[in-house]
Amino acid sequence: MNKFSTSLKIAQRLIFNKSHFLKKENVISFLGIFIGVFGILTVSSVMNGFNQDMSARIFNTKGDIKIYKKHHQPIYDENKINKILAKNKKIKAVSGIIKTELIAQKKSLVSPVIVYGVKLEEHKKITKLLDNITLGHPNKKSFNDDGIIIGLDLSFQLNATVGQQITLFSGIGTIPSPFGLIPKSKKFTIIGVFQSGIPTYDAGYVYISRKNSRYFTNIENGVQSIEVKTVNPYKSLDLTKKIQTKLGKKYIVEDWSSFESNLYSSMKFEKIITFIILFLMIIIASFNMSGNFIRIVAEKKSEIGILKSIGLADKEIINIFLFIAIIIGSIGIFGGSLFSLLILGIQTHFHLIQIPVPGFPIQFLPVKIIPFDFLIVISITFLISIISSIYPTIKALKIDIITIVRENIK
Repeated sequence: MNKFSTSLKIAQRLIFNKSHFLKKENVISFLGIFIGVFGILTVSSVMNGFNQDMSARIFNTKGDIKIYKKHHQPIYDENKINKILAKNKKIKAVSGIIKTELIAQKKSLVSPVIVYGVKLEEHKKITKLLDNITLGHPNKKSFNDDGIIIGLDLSFQLNATVGQQITLFSGIGTIPSPFGLIPKSKKFTIIGVFQSGIPTYDAGYVYISRKNSRYFTNIENGVQSIEVKTVNPYKSLDLTKKIQTKLGKKYIVEDWSSFESNLYSSMKFEKIITFIILFLMIIIASFNMSGNFIRIVAEKKSEIGILKSIGLADKEIINIFLFIAIIIGSIGIFGGSLFSLLILGIQTHFHLIQIPVPGFPIQFLPVKIIPFDFLIVISITFLISIISSIYPTIKALKIDIITIVRENIK
């Protein structure tokens, strides 16, 4: 038996009992790694699920890329830009938009809204606006004939539904009258109520025809921005750079992570903070493992001294504690990863964990497993397990053979 096998054999005896189960003192070290890995992978996958669901809702409500001029000046060469974009196979559709902020009113109820002036036949190709309609049946004719599509939350706020009228008016006076400047206003008939699943959108977004939006913005021709639907929104950043190069510096081209930067940044920040907090669990578990190794050194001090006296080299002692860390760490990592995959798989297929909140857009806990997250967690945990064996190993190497022999003689 070579020295490598001897170190492995000794490590196994220190880890397992005669029944080949973990010794009681090693169970706590195992559970620390197991729970830490399980917690990180499970929570991370759930957060990925929420992020994916939220991103999908944004994609369903807006284009993946937005094009506008500097200082938000109107775009008068919309057709020219559309021809340039049409040549790119990664672009599915485009929609010119006139956006403004107005106030919606029904009798004594008022609410500020963001108004999108669109061509319905164009806009339905870049969003799932019509797929998200819960009330009404909007069409091109009714939409162009002073029709308006509002969000479900706004419908509740104004106590207004399909077939009823609401008034949109500007917040400042722009029309001269004998009484001074008065705000522009116009009545619209609700032809559809949508639910995007994002409360901010459902409470504040409305859609009207471009013709009607020109009345409020004084943009006689052109649009304020152009939204683009891509084949893969998660790769829209690269496409954004290419479009920017073709259109030149007088245009600003942003992908969804830029014009939804607050939401995008918060999702990334939450995941990073969660990773840090949960990794602290593994670090605490590594301290426990290190403490367990130190206890082994203290209890097996005589045995280690005897092994050194019969020729066990420092390298073999290092291997012993390294094997202990690797074996316990590997068992904990494997068990935590497997159990996490099992729980996540069950949730994905059977939706056992529900979200019993009326009106909440997600009815069950969403899950998305990202292999890279698993790889990172497993690698870092494995490294932490190995590091935890360093100090106990140093303690073992400092054991003096002569002192041990004298103590045994006494």
